[in-house]
Amino acid sequence: MKDSKQKLSPQSRAKLVKFLSALPERLSARLAQAVELDCVRGGTELPHGEILEALRPGLRRLYERQKQEKNALQRVLETVPREVRNALPIRQIGGFGAYGAPLDLRASPASNKFRRAERLAQILAKLRGPAVTYGLEHSLAAARTEVSSSIRLFQRGLVRELRAARAGDFAEDYRQPALALGAKVLNDSELGELRYANPLI
Repeated sequence: MKDSKQKLSPQSRAKLVKFLSALPERLSARLAQAVELDCVRGGTELPHGEILEALRPGLRRLYERQKQEKNALQRVLETVPREVRNALPIRQIGGFGAYGAPLDLRASPASNKFRRAERLAQILAKLRGPAVTYGLEHSLAAARTEVSSSIRLFQRGLVRELRAARAGDFAEDYRQPALALGAKVLNDSELGELRYANPLI
């Protein structure tokens, strides 16, 4: 066995580099961790430096790819709440309390916008694993909260408009798209209020 401080022969090193460079990047990362741990524990049976040097290009590629994936995920978490909010007929966001947001229901619902909002809400529901992997749990939680808040404001505003039964608006046409979207993030009691909302006059 070679001592960890000894160097491999050029031929042996070439074979080692060829073998290690063919490993999948994630396997290279696990191997590097194991080699570093063995070195810390005083192991002398492996040429630690030679192995880590051969793994370095793959580890660099893995790091760059993970950085790109994390940045892409961060952009998604920043974009989804904005896209969902823009898909809703809300005139403005902020400070509307229990009565919801003022809505613009002068036109019939844009079904493509609601379907897109549904897909985006579903995407958020599936991102916990990647968010944990890249340390973006707080960003995911913030995105989910913002999306839920926007949908909740819209739902409450729509309930208000359905009860008011204003002439000339399309409030009733929004009910089913709103229920489909709300089912992604709201609880049954909140959906029930919208489902059974009727004119008060």
